[in-house]
Amino acid sequence: MRAWLTFKVKSEAEAKRHKEIIRFKTDDKEYAVAISINVVNASLPETPSIASVFGINPQNFIFTGLSEEQKIEKRKAASDLLLEYRISPYFSTWLSGTMKTECFSSPYAWNDDRTWEYLADKRFNRIALPSHGLSDGELEMMLNKARKTGLLNKAFFYVWDEPTKTDEYEQIKTLSDRIHRYAPEAKVLTTFYCGPTDGEHKDDLFAVFDILNGATSIYCTGVWALQDNENRSEQCKAKLKSGQEWWSYVCMSNTPGLASNSTAIGNRATMWRNYKEQNSGFLYWVVNGFASVYPLRPRPELPEGDGILIYPGESFGTNKICTSVRLERWRDGAEDYDMLVLYEKKLGRSAALSLLNNVYKSPSNYTDQSKYALALRKNLIENITE
Repeated sequence: MRAWLTFKVKSEAEAKRHKEIIRFKTDDKEYAVAISINVVNASLPETPSIASVFGINPQNFIFTGLSEEQKIEKRKAASDLLLEYRISPYFSTWLSGTMKTECFSSPYAWNDDRTWEYLADKRFNRIALPSHGLSDGELEMMLNKARKTGLLNKAFFYVWDEPTKTDEYEQIKTLSDRIHRYAPEAKVLTTFYCGPTDGEHKDDLFAVFDILNGATSIYCTGVWALQDNENRSEQCKAKLKSGQEWWSYVCMSNTPGLASNSTAIGNRATMWRNYKEQNSGFLYWVVNGFASVYPLRPRPELPEGDGILIYPGESFGTNKICTSVRLERWRDGAEDYDMLVLYEKKLGRSAALSLLNNVYKSPSNYTDQSKYALALRKNLIENITE
């Protein structure tokens, strides 16, 4: 039998070594395991240092026999779980037959008072707001509410996924213009993995920054397009203008990544890469991308594990959402990222990069030995402890 245990320590916990006994029981056996937990006098920031935004398919849950309010609570449980994992979650729906996406970080309706209380949670680094399903009047009201509550500076609009054609860029501009009519400062995010497949800028990845200038504030590049070449990341950042950001995302069989083809340390290394390449955000398209949940089946056209980081507990005899080991390992990397930021503030970026170089040199050259990852963690903790 194997079990993965995650221990959560409250910020007010006493800094010392704590000892616990964990008991497991099967049908015919009982096990007792002694656990020693060393709590140190250091803490991670409540708001993660990097915007790690992961999508949730709002329909992919087992809703049998539930009321509408119970369905909302079930979705909220998934969102709450991701917040605990240092993720800024959003619910993501593709509009039928298009690459338009409606994304919203609240399990409640935009005009439900609970939304604004929920989105004020400091664990959100960023929040997604919807636009497609709102009338002009509703969009203006929502933006005014976001501004009044001080949340507009955290907000982004993810209106289209992976445009590839000139006509699609034009549609993004139109959608963006509608949002900017009521909030010129609002940020629109666009994901892309290639340049245009038609027109005068055909096959030029970096032309996307120019084509969507003024319409997009957050350029989110698939790592497939970076070709494991850190110079391409530098080129992306060099294209940015004032007020713009560069993010990245992984999907399919990207390594380091989150599909099952990635190694344990590869799951963790996704965030090492983000730290080294200095993007300000990391996006993952969806955590529950099943073909069906009853019965539970992955999408056959995708690599194993892609788009699946959490599982419905009902499939495993529990009413609690189950997390994948890959998500647990990714969270280790997210914590490494925040500790590298704290280390950098104390000793400088060159020192932080030198330390990271012991485990991660490039997207295709990083350790496969867990002992070195553990040594990195130990060194970080020792140097950020007050």
